[in-house]
Amino acid sequence: MHHVAIMNPKLKFIEKILSEEKTIETRWYKHRIAPWNKIFPGDEIFFKNSGTDITAKAKVLKVEQYDNLNEQKVRELIDKNFKEFGLNSDIKDQFASKHIDKSYAILIWLKDAKRTKPMAINKSGFGNAAAWLTLPRIESILRID
Repeated sequence: MHHVAIMNPKLKFIEKILSEEKTIETRWYKHRIAPWNKIFPGDEIFFKNSGTDITAKAKVLKVEQYDNLNEQKVRELIDKNFKEFGLNSDIKDQFASKHIDKSYAILIWLKDAKRTKPMAINKSGFGNAAAWLTLPRIESILRID
């Protein structure tokens, strides 16, 4: 299975993934949405900053899903893994505050991160605000100009 993770460019997470400074991608939700129960070891994730093309990819090494989160559990997950999330101690608390009200978390361990040639995609049918796409093959949404 292929996935597209849409990232916040301000956090420079794609560069941190490529440099292996970030080895765990996280998704935090109030409800179970993609990639909940849809991502597995061996899957491939393509990364793009919002408003730009895909520029990197990585393989999924391991996945852990957490439900029934509360403030304490969120803080424990972040305290334990913040370096692997690509965070430094200066923004760890800010990151935790942003996710304190979430009920679900997905931690995705990454391996074999590589830069790709820029690839434009067509997100039609996934919803305007979708930050994660799951599909059988990336080729099905590549935009050929």
